[in-house]
Amino acid sequence: MIERLSAAGLKLPLLFSALIVIGCTRGDHIAGGSGSTTTNGFTAAIRNGRGEAVAGAVVRVRPNDYCATGTLPGISSTERSVLDTVTGSDGLVSVGGLLPGRYAIEINDAAAGEGALIRSEITAGPQVDFGVRTVKPVGAIGGMVDPMLLAAGAAFGVQVYGLERYAPVDPRTGRFLVTSLPPDTYTVRLIAEDTAFTPVDYDSIRLSPGDTVAVDPFAGWAHQGELTVDIAASGISIDDTIRNFPLLLQLDRDNFDFTTAKKKGGDLRVTKSDGSAVPINTDWWDSANATAVIWLLIDTLYGNRARQTLNVYWGNGRASTVSQPSAVFDTAFGYRGVWHLNESGGTMQLDATINARDGVPRGMDGANDVPGLIGRSQEFEGDPQCVVVGDASTNGSGAAEDEGFTVSAWVKAAKAAAGRWSVVAGSPFGILLDGSGRWVFYGAEAGYDADSAFAPASIGQWTQLTGVRRGSWNYLYVNGAIADSCPAGGSPSAADLSGDSLFIGALPGGSGWFEGIIDEMRIHRGALSQKWIRLCYETQREGRRVVSLERVR
Repeated sequence: MIERLSAAGLKLPLLFSALIVIGCTRGDHIAGGSGSTTTNGFTAAIRNGRGEAVAGAVVRVRPNDYCATGTLPGISSTERSVLDTVTGSDGLVSVGGLLPGRYAIEINDAAAGEGALIRSEITAGPQVDFGVRTVKPVGAIGGMVDPMLLAAGAAFGVQVYGLERYAPVDPRTGRFLVTSLPPDTYTVRLIAEDTAFTPVDYDSIRLSPGDTVAVDPFAGWAHQGELTVDIAASGISIDDTIRNFPLLLQLDRDNFDFTTAKKKGGDLRVTKSDGSAVPINTDWWDSANATAVIWLLIDTLYGNRARQTLNVYWGNGRASTVSQPSAVFDTAFGYRGVWHLNESGGTMQLDATINARDGVPRGMDGANDVPGLIGRSQEFEGDPQCVVVGDASTNGSGAAEDEGFTVSAWVKAAKAAAGRWSVVAGSPFGILLDGSGRWVFYGAEAGYDADSAFAPASIGQWTQLTGVRRGSWNYLYVNGAIADSCPAGGSPSAADLSGDSLFIGALPGGSGWFEGIIDEMRIHRGALSQKWIRLCYETQREGRRVVSLERVR
């Protein structure tokens, strides 16, 4: 049985730096004592389903909002007064000397796997007689926490209000299981080792005898959508399985109600069908103008499959942003640098990879920040405007001689070039627009004149350009299709760069100033396949139809 639960929102810290004290009570304390005291307490007769007295069953008395101390490293206990006893041979239990307050009284017959739970107010005065209470098969509460929380690497645990229970959250899967629970309605509490994390309560969990209830990690999210990826869409021929692909999800007023999410999209979560997290990079989010750009790391895209689905959740005002650019564009997948070029004009253009090779603008200001094909982009207006990136190696140490590299960008030239206008330039590779109205990719030691692949340029239109060095050949792809190739001198590893080595919108040395818009610049170690390049184009271009989002609730 799966219950849909309500939950408080989350506050995820940027850094985990301290340990949280997780044993807790919220106002009720036990003074102590059991047995013969006849005031401020209770009596009960414990029986099994056959009406027989249950002797030797453990009885635990806790304040109703008590939380057990967990096992996270370095955590100390809070002040707490609790009482443990057992039922007599006649199945009776009698406890007195309690401070007035609301209590949870657990009876657990471990040998029989049965239990009972009494939640009641204990007032000053004579003992409360609970009469006969029948133990029934115990159950369990399990589930999985918001999987995006695990990305920060902190330890999490789950407590049960009123009971001596604590269960660690598996750091790999996010799953937990609390066992030996008597039938009742529970509230469980998610805690973390970091003091900045706001504990989360999952309440109204109804546990029937012998049952196991699964906690919905997204019960606190008001809305859910189904995202469908159609690799078999008309005109796309991708029959291979693609691994670790950054898939573009673009939201607008036609497929998303921005009033139902946080202003910066911080409550957006994406999971696979098994509940495991899909890392996301929120490239751009503009609630006022109803547009957003999110990159999703899809570990497996099956070729020619018309329907692969993901779950999308939003609508939790207290959830924190979990955008992870460096997880989506992981250097382990070959990325040397990824620049969305969506920062305000004149400010650092951030590298989405962990390399943090941020681009420094020259001669640019807020006017250069313009709408792009994918969110925002940078418009270059010639001399002296460019973005300079330091140490943007395409291969890096240890690269194989024949590994090659890939460089790509979306461009929209403002007019025909009067000479050589550089989209991106390193040493010794680059993409440019020449005076003959051609896109040019050059990528080896011999340079532009001897090692160039060409393709006709379409001025004023968004064009995806991809240059690939594979072995001793250069390849130029335009809008996902091979346009030209040529032999190249030197070796791919010669494209290692250091210092102020990558220029976006200009040639090194101060020339070749580009006029037009550049968006989504990437450099990748290794020669990406033609099918990967085609899939990038089809999922990013204008009129794309590979990805769709439908609201479920």
